[in-house]
Order: sequence, then structure tokens, then C-alpha cells
Amino acid sequence: MRWAQRLRPLRGPIAMAAPAAALLSAPYAGFMAYVVVLGLLIWLPVAALRFIRRPETRAHLAAVFGVWVAALLEVAAVQGWRHAMARSHADAIVAEIEHFHAVHHRYPDDLTEIRLSRDGLAARLDLAGYVQQGQVPHFFYAVTYMPFAVWSFDFRTRAWELQD
Repeated sequence: MRWAQRLRPLRGPIAMAAPAAALLSAPYAGFMAYVVVLGLLIWLPVAALRFIRRPETRAHLAAVFGVWVAALLEVAAVQGWRHAMARSHADAIVAEIEHFHAVHHRYPDDLTEIRLSRDGLAARLDLAGYVQQGQVPHFFYAVTYMPFAVWSFDFRTRAWELQD
């Protein structure tokens, strides 16, 4: 049997999973993958029942499930890569801020003191900022997989905190 003929029954699931994966791979959209997972959790018991009662559909149901799992793995890989890239850029900026503090015994008033302009910051991280409040600075950047949340670096504990 030719490859195209074998894939014909999967055209519908592929036609649904591919745009869903593309949409969920967009910046700040990864959190919506829970909707797809919820749909799969509802579909799975029904499919399992068909899998048991109708052995002739087993290969097709397994393939459909595989298509959706592959789509979700692609979303996880893209969103994970985005997060890793943003975190590495943010860690580099935090290291520059801490180096400035070690040399000058104070934190920079703004990022231009570590030779990072607003445009330079925007080029590294889409949405990010630095605020100096008294003795404690705050550096933050937008979470890459969901809107309205930021990762904030706590210079006291030297740890990232999710603020949503």
C-alpha cells in the first residue's frame, strides 16, 4: 500500500492537530495546550472503549492519538526552547547587574549603566524591565508561554520567582 493511501484516514486529525500546534507554539500561547489535553482526556475513554470493542479500529485510533501526542510534543519543545532562550538572556543580564554591584558596591540606577539600552533589552527579551527601588533592584521579563505573568529575579535570594 502506498504511503499516501495509508495516511488518508489521518487527514482529519492531522488537519486539526497541525494548526492547533502552530497556534499553541506562538509566543505567550503555550498555556492554552491545557485545552487540547483536556479534550484528549475526554476523548481517551471513548477511544479506549472503541479500541476494546472494535479491534479493526485499533491501528487508526492509535495513529490518531499519536498525531495529537506529536503535536503536543512539538508545542512543548518550541515553548521550552523559547523559555530556555529567554532565561539565558535574562541570566546574562542579571550577571552583568551583579558584576556592576561587585565592582561599584551599588546596583545600577538603570540598565544603561551596564551598557544595555532599551532597544538592546528589547532585542534580547520582548518584554522586560529593571527598577531600582532603594537598595533592592528588580529585574523582570515576561513569561514566554503565557500572558500577564513575569519572571522576577530576587537579588536577595538570587532566585527567579514567577509572578502572575
